[in-house]
Amino acid sequence: MHTGPRPSRGGRHRGASKRPGKLSVSLDRFTNRGETAPADPVLSVLPSAAPDFRDTARSTVATFAAGGTCSSWLVNRIADEVYTPLAASVDPGVLAVDQPIPFGDSICHDVVRHRTDAVSLDLSTTRDPVLAAKADGFGIKHYAGIALRNPRGELIGSLCGFTERDLRTDMTGWLRALDTQGVSLSRSLSADLQRAAGDRRADLDAARRSTDATTGLPDRHGWGLLLAREEERAARLAEQVGVVLVDLGTVFTTRSARRAAHAVVETAGGRAQVARTGPRQLGMLVGGGSATTVSGIAADVGEVLRAGGTNAVTGWAMRTRLDGMIDAWWRAEDALLTNRSRALQIPHAR
Repeated sequence: MHTGPRPSRGGRHRGASKRPGKLSVSLDRFTNRGETAPADPVLSVLPSAAPDFRDTARSTVATFAAGGTCSSWLVNRIADEVYTPLAASVDPGVLAVDQPIPFGDSICHDVVRHRTDAVSLDLSTTRDPVLAAKADGFGIKHYAGIALRNPRGELIGSLCGFTERDLRTDMTGWLRALDTQGVSLSRSLSADLQRAAGDRRADLDAARRSTDATTGLPDRHGWGLLLAREEERAARLAEQVGVVLVDLGTVFTTRSARRAAHAVVETAGGRAQVARTGPRQLGMLVGGGSATTVSGIAADVGEVLRAGGTNAVTGWAMRTRLDGMIDAWWRAEDALLTNRSRALQIPHAR
């Protein structure tokens, strides 16, 4: 049973729904919108604080690339076992910017995951068969890099360089530069991620300017604003974002709808932004959360609502880089319809 506004699928390029009365879901329509050894690099490459991590990352790879040691320098975001290059020097041959791969497939996974210091490694002589296979697959012979960590010591990214040729350079100065810049990038990225949490609270306040009278939650227009803001944030920081949709099931009165909405907000506990997306449907955005977190929230909400006497059903999906938040919303609704059909033991036509 369709319980809320459904985005237009319309092929790979998604835009606004053309059905009368449906919410426009096109995000851009929302108004709130050489072989010689180089000299040692300067250790203090960039100041320790920068207003935007992407700018810091781009400046870093440009500065390191100018030194001429490695043919490719990358600054990467690591979140929920996903590895996404956010900035790269002029040679794009190793990995593409904004093209995520499983973290386990990266060389950083094997080299810097458990280290806090910078490392330089001749991959042509490694005895690790997994690492040797990755080096051969990427076509590189030398790696230098450092992990980026937040103040709690958690891995949030990496800075690394590759070269496809034998490297006959004293890397002592470069390792010092990597250590220094690793601290700078860690601070910058940590600050941006911390700022994102505050931005989400501000976005929710802005979304409440268009409020559903029954529940007091943002309505469908507020939901659109939340989607647009989260898309920008996810694209900039390679954040993991999930969408959870909740079919409230048997809700006959204004009071029961308000009570169910309150239960959803309480169960989310600040982990998600909640809006009313249809007469019997609520939408939840989980920014910065892993798939495990998103699926857990969906399960918790469904359990609480069913314990309260409704036949509520949930569906969830994660944003992907290729399709963005609108596709995540569509896939969450598809999952919701599938789960509803299963609950009613009615085959869901696909």
